[in-house]
Amino acid sequence: MFGSDGIRYTWRKPNSPLSARDFNPTVKYGGGKILFWGCFCAHGVGELVKINGIINADDYINILKVGYILSPFENGAEILQFGFRKKHCTNQALIDITETTREALDQKQFAAGVFVDLQKAFDTVDHEILLYKLNHNCVRGVSLKWFKALEDLQMEILTQKNTIQQEIGTTTLGWRTPFLASQENTFKVLAENQFLYDSSLGTFPGTRWWPYTLDYLPSLPCYMTNCPIDAYPGLWEIPLVTLQCDESATSFASMLDECTNLDTEESTYNMLMINFKLHYEDSKQPFPMFGHSTWFDNAPYRKDAVIRFMNDVRKFNDVYFVTAQQAIQWIKSPVGIDEMPFSCDRRI
Repeated sequence: MFGSDGIRYTWRKPNSPLSARDFNPTVKYGGGKILFWGCFCAHGVGELVKINGIINADDYINILKVGYILSPFENGAEILQFGFRKKHCTNQALIDITETTREALDQKQFAAGVFVDLQKAFDTVDHEILLYKLNHNCVRGVSLKWFKALEDLQMEILTQKNTIQQEIGTTTLGWRTPFLASQENTFKVLAENQFLYDSSLGTFPGTRWWPYTLDYLPSLPCYMTNCPIDAYPGLWEIPLVTLQCDESATSFASMLDECTNLDTEESTYNMLMINFKLHYEDSKQPFPMFGHSTWFDNAPYRKDAVIRFMNDVRKFNDVYFVTAQQAIQWIKSPVGIDEMPFSCDRRI
């Protein structure tokens, strides 16, 4: 990836730390196939540039300077490349990208790049969320998911579902979009392919939602700007209820491993118990415990805290540990404790 600090063009090695100059215009070679590649630029979104032949550093520099367009291959196997100009409109750029990419797919042309305007993004997206996406998308060089075509997204989701079915024998009923970067097409694909639920939408701090259907859209604003604008009857949402990471309610997170202030077993246990009681003493909304397995690997005391928490809340005669599917099953057909279909008497 070539960047510019205003004086010289620089090369940042893969997986190296970001610096301020890395937020300047960059371009990426398509590599001979359809490629949705994401990075951020502080100076605006540029145009798609068609390149004929093998690209090199000199061609990159010329693109950055003038944004020129070279002639395409005569056989229709084009490589689409992204160059920058400061005054390009973000919305128009997205329209151009969508149209050009679909046209390229129809003609079996090969590559495309996608970029986001960092300055405009900071105006509309929470800073922490933006930096989270930047870290996962730009540094690792993966696609920005919300620009992927519907056909590509459907293939990705169904391939994962079918692979799990074939290798493990389990039917996948739920979905969480990588990096929580859901788009309208995500919900469309899930609904059309008989998924039971999605679990990618967060809630505002201090709000505790029950799982709900997307038959109708929630009346509250969207916390992470990744919510659908259309209804999808039959598709459920298991919300990422925002966790309170400390007793003073000054730090919040969507997942356990995003609470960075938990450096002891006691602080981890207290965080879990505080959030459980916020649900239990409110309207007994389901308390979701979402996170990554590496959260335990990085600090073994967290496992002890979770086991201690689970054994303590099991002492309540109306608390059950259930899967998302079981929670939806009960919400659809709620029954009393004496008829509860769930049981687990073994101590952890």
